[in-house]
Amino acid sequence: MIDDADWELGYVELTLAPEAPEHGQDDTDSAFRRLVPRRSIDWLDRDTGILHLAVTEQELRQAVSPD
Repeated sequence: MIDDADWELGYVELTLAPEAPEHGQDDTDSAFRRLVPRRSIDWLDRDTGILHLAVTEQELRQAVSPD
C-alpha cells in the first residue's frame, strides 16, 4: 500500500501459505493475507524472488488483515 501524500511504500500485502497440510493436499482456502509494514522488510533476494522479513512467523500471523 502506497501513501498517496508522498508516494512512499507504507505496507506490503502478503499472502501466507496455510499450515502444513495433513493429507498432502493443497488447502488454498486456508491461506491468509496480511499487511506488513515496510520497515519489516529485511532484504529481497532478486535471484530467487524471496523476500526476507525481520519478523517472526507469529508476528505475521497476528498482523493486520487487509479485509
